[in-house]
Amino acid sequence: MSFKLDVYRDLAEVFLDMDEFADVLTVDGIEMVGVLDESERDDGERDMGIPAATHVLYVKSDALQRRTPVGGNMVVDGIAYGVSSYREDMGLTAIGLIRYE
Repeated sequence: MSFKLDVYRDLAEVFLDMDEFADVLTVDGIEMVGVLDESERDDGERDMGIPAATHVLYVKSDALQRRTPVGGNMVVDGIAYGVSSYREDMGLTAIGLIRYE
């Protein structure tokens, strides 16, 4: 088995395993398995003191039926967030989100 196949298997079997880390989330009205992490803040570039992201949403790339544009709003489990970034690697998409309180 190749390294790439090992990573894809680990992605599905470990990181997005609902017994370990993941939950069923409703993202813009569509249910998908993912991880919403508020402990992994993206404090990169700040604009007027606002962090680049307050939360990071991890989902399988093929689960995203549409991409909310950066600067648009995404609703995750009934809470509205601003989308600040997308990063995709090995079938996993990390979406930077800003929750305004």
